[in-house]
Amino acid sequence: MPISPNQGSIAGSTVVTITGTNLAGTTAVRFGTRPATAVTNVSPTQITALSPSGTGEVAVAVTTPGGTSNPTPYFYIAPALLTPSARHRDSSSAGTPSPSPASTCPPPPR
Repeated sequence: MPISPNQGSIAGSTVVTITGTNLAGTTAVRFGTRPATAVTNVSPTQITALSPSGTGEVAVAVTTPGGTSNPTPYFYIAPALLTPSARHRDSSSAGTPSPSPASTCPPPPR
């Protein structure tokens, strides 16, 4: 059963679309052991849901009156870490670092 996107933030709240057959009357969507929220039956072949928070790879399963689906993998991704120089860039100055107090940003490498 396809899930799109098949990855999202470890914080959760990623809107996922699940497509398949006989999804009318979906009663639950689980990401591993955790339930999804805001599960919406879009059509008999499509549902949407918000992912819960989590880590690593989990199996997503959909439960309907006809039973529970085979699991589909979903991957939790940690947000990218910014380097100190990237954290202090001003996007309006085309990549030129913006001034910042020395106490909050280390000097650039030499």
